[in-house]
Amino acid sequence: MLPMTFLPIVERELRVASRRALTYWVRLIAALLALLVFAGFQIIAEMAKGAMFNLGQIEFSVMKWMSFAFACSMGVFLTSDSLSEEKREGTLGLLFLTDLRGHDVVLGKLFSNSIRAVYGLLATFPVLGLTFLIGGVAGAEFGRVMLVICNTLFFSLSLGLIISSVSRDTIKTMNGTLLASVIFFGGLPLVDSLIPKLTSIPFKPILSIASPVYLFAETDASNPSNYWLSLGIQHAMGWGFLLLASLCAPRAWQEKSNNSSQTRYTLSEKLRFGGIRARAAFRRRLLDKEPFLWLALRDRWLARLILIVTMLGLAWLGTGIIYGKVSTAFRSAYYVQTAFVFLVELWVASQASRFFVDAVRNGALELLLITPTSPGQIARSQWSAIWRTFLIPVLILILLQIIGGTMMFFQMRKAMTGMKGTPGFSFEYFQLVNMVVGVVSFIANLAAVAWFGMWMGVTTRKHSIAVLKTLCFVLILPWLALIFVQGVSMAALAYSKGPFWISSLIVGGLCIGKDLFFIAWSRRRLLTGLREKVSRGEAALPLQSTPSPVNEPPIIMPAVVSAIPVKAEAPPDVLP
Repeated sequence: MLPMTFLPIVERELRVASRRALTYWVRLIAALLALLVFAGFQIIAEMAKGAMFNLGQIEFSVMKWMSFAFACSMGVFLTSDSLSEEKREGTLGLLFLTDLRGHDVVLGKLFSNSIRAVYGLLATFPVLGLTFLIGGVAGAEFGRVMLVICNTLFFSLSLGLIISSVSRDTIKTMNGTLLASVIFFGGLPLVDSLIPKLTSIPFKPILSIASPVYLFAETDASNPSNYWLSLGIQHAMGWGFLLLASLCAPRAWQEKSNNSSQTRYTLSEKLRFGGIRARAAFRRRLLDKEPFLWLALRDRWLARLILIVTMLGLAWLGTGIIYGKVSTAFRSAYYVQTAFVFLVELWVASQASRFFVDAVRNGALELLLITPTSPGQIARSQWSAIWRTFLIPVLILILLQIIGGTMMFFQMRKAMTGMKGTPGFSFEYFQLVNMVVGVVSFIANLAAVAWFGMWMGVTTRKHSIAVLKTLCFVLILPWLALIFVQGVSMAALAYSKGPFWISSLIVGGLCIGKDLFFIAWSRRRLLTGLREKVSRGEAALPLQSTPSPVNEPPIIMPAVVSAIPVKAEAPPDVLP
């Protein structure tokens, strides 16, 4: 009798990953990016002619924060849709018909979705160690940072698994993991920081012990307090999340039965799709003219979530302005704007790719493309749905940027009155150029994310990976290159005593040019190559579709297909 394999899914996933070329390329690319960042700082420091002090500490701080941000976000993109995807495909129940248990499946998903992230993160650690050669970094600090980053990656991946074990929809799992991450990473330290302002009690980390952000900030201290306690608590919480996911997965994979009538709508459906009259009016207004636009806009859950987040952000900003000082107001505005920009870009990428990922997986896109419907009609409807959904938040963000830039302009102008400025540096021009370039670049970035996200939805099998690719190619990787360009240009302008605002103009022009390239390239691919790519099977491989939950409208309803004018004669490419 052969001995039973311990954790068979984990063993299988490790064997499969070892045979994939991408597993090795991820390590090479991650190490190469870290080396490029390290070399960029060296070049800028050489051009600055010794103006940068503590270069090793600066490089170590930038690279460790980049690694920490990578570890914090992996739960949203890698594991948040792992178990929920198996539920939608109907394969999770088949696994539990065997001798497998919940921990076998959960640990298998953890290993299969995290092995590339772990390899990429480990490849950057030797580059971080190069800062020892420059100086300014202690060995104890380096060790504490490495432990926190690895533990944060484990914590984030485990958090994504527990959210995925109790949900089915990809958008809900991603947003649920994002909300849980915001609570653990930022919400707990925020509560502890508000207690001293409301009472006379000095700051004491109570809830912050469970926050990876607080633990990461503590690594900068020479003698960090509560370091090992916080590290142990967060590591235990990660295992607790895995245990809960192992208990929930075998019990939450079945479809929920509903004995109510099919004509009655639940409260959640009314919140998502509106009441009966609202649905009928919305259908009459758009279905006959723009069926794909009606399909993209009929689910109002994301739009209402965006509205709620917008109101909460404005309330937080208003509280900081009314009850705080000027510095507090500027800090609140910066935090609100930064967080809101990230959320809007993430949601635009998610909304742009979701329809194409689902339509390719269940074969609906191939069905639609054999009708006279053109790829341009589908792409234009998706684009129209995106700007209708995000128009109000984008306008609010642009208004915040303009108001914040104008207030900063007058505040700094008042503070610098009578002071002798640096030759070639004019704060007035620098601030105005930054404000204009920031607004234009933000609009261009959103348009590029939308169009490139549509194409990633066609070519990528998983929705979360399509969002991750979109953000990496359009925003993150170009941002690293533009930071290097800005550093080099500012060092050159400081050496030649030229106006500093030219560097912002150069970076803004390159950013807009990059966005125009992504827009033109993605739009051309969608309009000219979509039908051929789907017909040849070069898009993401479609999977067998599973029945939709009770009372939940399917992604492609018969009314959409019936609203599309079909010729009497079938197209030549579908004739036998």
